[in-house]
Amino acid sequence: MNQPDKQLQLNNYKDKLLKALHLPVKIAAQSINSIIVLLIINIGSAAWLSFFLWQRFNVNILWIFIVTLIVCLPSYSLGNLYVTLKEIIVLPERITTYFQTVQQTFAEFGEAHEKVLAHSKDNLEKDSSKFLSGKKRQLIFAIGQRLKDWYFLAKKLKEVKSLISDSQDLLVLTFQAMALTNPIFLLFVTIAVVLTLVYFFVALVTLVFYLFSLGR
Repeated sequence: MNQPDKQLQLNNYKDKLLKALHLPVKIAAQSINSIIVLLIINIGSAAWLSFFLWQRFNVNILWIFIVTLIVCLPSYSLGNLYVTLKEIIVLPERITTYFQTVQQTFAEFGEAHEKVLAHSKDNLEKDSSKFLSGKKRQLIFAIGQRLKDWYFLAKKLKEVKSLISDSQDLLVLTFQAMALTNPIFLLFVTIAVVLTLVYFFVALVTLVFYLFSLGR
């Protein structure tokens, strides 16, 4: 497969991937602000309920700590979700940049490889004749040029390995993005949201009760 065909294949794969990510990215963009609000509500509820238990009932600090952990459980899920959503929102841009880098790096790697092979094949007899004829300066220059070509090839090979590592990270993020439309994932998110609202309601009721008791 020649270079234009490879680029066309990569572009088609990129377009299909971006199309598949359209809905998850849209969900992430629409949901991330709500997740922040829920996080603030949950942390605020935990802080207030801990203070209420300590102030009103003089509960042991260990029990206050346990209650705080229980009330903050949704924050753990919501916090992870927020980080994931933030990464998913910029995922299309990262994928586009990644594919552009892949095309450029593989093209440069191919050119470097062909250049090394061409020099190795064409200059083998020439280098030997230079050595035999005593043209040391030309021989040193030819060796230096060959080492330069090998160094450039090794550099591009390192970049290719780095791209493979990046592809794994993008693949993980892509699976996480697809999970946004998974019913099981949505169920866990719903549970976290419901618990947050329940704890907020309890905190609100206790706050009203506390303010009412202060006014008496």
